[in-house]
Amino acid sequence: MELNEQIKKTLEKYLESSNIEEDITNKLKKEHLFIPEVSTSLKYKEAKKAFRKAYISKLLQIHFGNISLVAEILCVDRRTIHRIISELKINPTEHRKELHKLDYYTSMEIEDTIIKTLDKYKDTSNQGRLESIYQHTHELSRDLAREMPIQFVTLKEADSYFEKIYFEKILKENNGNITKAAKWMGLRYETLWRKVNQKNHLRIQAAD
Repeated sequence: MELNEQIKKTLEKYLESSNIEEDITNKLKKEHLFIPEVSTSLKYKEAKKAFRKAYISKLLQIHFGNISLVAEILCVDRRTIHRIISELKINPTEHRKELHKLDYYTSMEIEDTIIKTLDKYKDTSNQGRLESIYQHTHELSRDLAREMPIQFVTLKEADSYFEKIYFEKILKENNGNITKAAKWMGLRYETLWRKVNQKNHLRIQAAD
């Protein structure tokens, strides 16, 4: 059974709205569960550091502070991961006391995704029925965690994802104006223009 069919079958046990079901299914298919949210409240370099720190910290948490295993997942050598951890001021020992298994973290990430999706329907759905769905999110997330294959991304893939989302958000917030966006990011105009051209899959068209 394909992943989308597995998710759909599980969701049908709890949801009555096909729109909500489809929205949640798409979210779980498109998004990497353990990838942090991309914030545009910081300039480019600071935002990228914060994103990396959140992702690597999450991996260390899930894998009980095992640096070697996290380095393998990120596809970097031990020297590189130790350098990154030092630069980002991450303390791996904080996570060596974690006792939760991967299923626990997977369920938490799925539940967070479901709740954020349901929140979009607060003003459009029957409040009583929506509240009933909220009450089942924990159970639904636990069931979905058993069905979802877990795939972590490498450091290179995570960085690429960050840039794609960060640039899309910043350009949208600045109406596609690269000059204004570059000034906010703390980048030279030419640097941002080059990066935007490299990310030819960006949904926002540059106005400059």
